[in-house]
Amino acid sequence: MDSKILLVDDNPKNLQVLANMLKVEGYAVEFALNGKAAIKWMEREAFDLILLDVMMPEMDGFTTCEIIRNDLKDKDTPIVFLTAKTDQESVVHGFEIGGRDYVSKPFDSSELLVRVKTQVELKKSKEALQSLNQDLEDKVKERTLKLEETNKALQESEATYRYALEASNDGIWDWDLDTNVLKFSVGLYRSLGYEPNEFPQSIKEIIKRSHPDDLWVQRNYISQIRKQQLRYINEELRVKNKNGEYCWFQIKGKVVEWNAKDEAKRLVGISTDVTFEKIKNYEIMDAVLKTEDRERRRISKDIHDGLQQTLTISLLNFQYAKRGLDKLDQEAQDKFAVGYEYLNKGLVESRVVAHSLMPQAILDYGLVSACESLVELMNKSVENTHFSFIHNFGESRLGNQQIEITLYRIVQESINNIIKHANADTVDIQLKNYDDVILLTIEDNGQGFDMNTVKKGFGLNGIQNRLEPVNGLFEINSRPGNGTNIVVEIEKNNLISL
Repeated sequence: MDSKILLVDDNPKNLQVLANMLKVEGYAVEFALNGKAAIKWMEREAFDLILLDVMMPEMDGFTTCEIIRNDLKDKDTPIVFLTAKTDQESVVHGFEIGGRDYVSKPFDSSELLVRVKTQVELKKSKEALQSLNQDLEDKVKERTLKLEETNKALQESEATYRYALEASNDGIWDWDLDTNVLKFSVGLYRSLGYEPNEFPQSIKEIIKRSHPDDLWVQRNYISQIRKQQLRYINEELRVKNKNGEYCWFQIKGKVVEWNAKDEAKRLVGISTDVTFEKIKNYEIMDAVLKTEDRERRRISKDIHDGLQQTLTISLLNFQYAKRGLDKLDQEAQDKFAVGYEYLNKGLVESRVVAHSLMPQAILDYGLVSACESLVELMNKSVENTHFSFIHNFGESRLGNQQIEITLYRIVQESINNIIKHANADTVDIQLKNYDDVILLTIEDNGQGFDMNTVKKGFGLNGIQNRLEPVNGLFEINSRPGNGTNIVVEIEKNNLISL
């Protein structure tokens, strides 16, 4: 339906001009020659806007506005004053008594139409929002009623629910964060291979059995929950069973109670043993990565044995033909030079692509040699960035080619990101062999980034997917203007057989 506007002016000519202008824009209009007539219109019908002249006999526009707002209790219909009184006192008074806008006479038609459109759209938006709020209130009432009915049904089946929990292999837990008292069901004991109540129900007992590398996750979650930054937990953690082996558990929880300080007080949830699924996922991911690397190796070999040999033979023929180049005219010499240059570039690029897909050095001599070769290649091909590589492996290899390939791909991915985004002067790569772990660090002095906004776009998923089959840990730290530091750690005694 067209928006409806009431025009109020004691000058019929003004009314006609305004009406013609507004009808062209699709508005429906009604007329009032004075304030009293305007009030009668407002008592009978609703309008989307009132254009109200200020200077009228008997009852001026300001008085008419006050009656509409106060006596008729109409607070929503926007009123735009048409006035030659543009002094600050008059303008302020108009807004104080309920006017939404004003247009000074003589008015500009374009300006008036814009102001009319703005006020009409604001009114319709407000009405739409009120309607939406009412719908939401109705839905909240409906949902509240359903929740009350559901809660009643749950209370009635409390005994059945309790028996189901006792029979379940999942662990149900209830943690009071104020007193640090933890209670859990017999299902948690069973999933860890213990008899019910074989060890005390306490957070200390769970922490004692938790994997050391997962403790920071627990502390981080609790800190955020206490500060109301989180209300739910959904995380995978490792807990040692009775046989001394670490099992993967999916932990889901929710804050259900708050203390007087408005801090999270009570956290309840469920723990599910997902070790089997985790191992299966590792095996699938490992198979995918091995297949990918085999395909890279095949393509690399095809490039080396086929394309590079073809380009090399072509280059030799070009070099032979170059001896008689002076017998050709200048145009032919120029075209020969261009072809010779691009052939050289193609040969170089094919070598780079083959090296990137699967460097022969990693197959023949291992990760250290491949990284040294990669760094040498980067220093020759990347301007304004110096790459360095330090290791303590000596002449030894890691002993597992799949792990070597995994670490090499991580180095590749990190260097690619640095070249694309970091604008760094130096890149330091270190590969350290310790008694218990293999440690890889990649540090640059580039522009860094905000961890909260860019982290997921840093190739994180690809790196984590490669590390999961070998139980590797991955950490990245960066701040704008302070470069980026990547740390990869693989425990030697915790590797999954590849």
